[in-house]
Amino acid sequence: MKGLNAKAKAVFDKLIEGLDSDNPYRKLDNTNGVFMPVSVDYLFETEHGTVYAIAHNYTQNGDLMADPDMQFLVRDDGVYPMTFQQDNLGVFNVGLTIRDGKLLIAPELQRDMTEFANLWMSNIKEQQEL
Repeated sequence: MKGLNAKAKAVFDKLIEGLDSDNPYRKLDNTNGVFMPVSVDYLFETEHGTVYAIAHNYTQNGDLMADPDMQFLVRDDGVYPMTFQQDNLGVFNVGLTIRDGKLLIAPELQRDMTEFANLWMSNIKEQQEL
């Protein structure tokens, strides 16, 4: 299981700062419409850590479209991408899931998702001036 690199984790930590079950949602839009806002959600706690979602979204024909939307598992030892959704391409991938209390990993897919997330966090930092 591959986690975010140190730079990406620092951006991720800023994005989720202060989110919990009492304050589960944040939207960042520091670009006056130049780039898509970033939606950040606290989802739930598991025996393996806390799950958050980060997304860029837009509306097409009245439907909310993920561009992309990813879920992440946050543990003491790192941040691990779980899912990747890209609606305009019809893509939904699961690289890491929890079933019956066990972590199930698709190693190559989860690694690819982590590489994408590392780049995406860098882009979010630059675009949102974090």
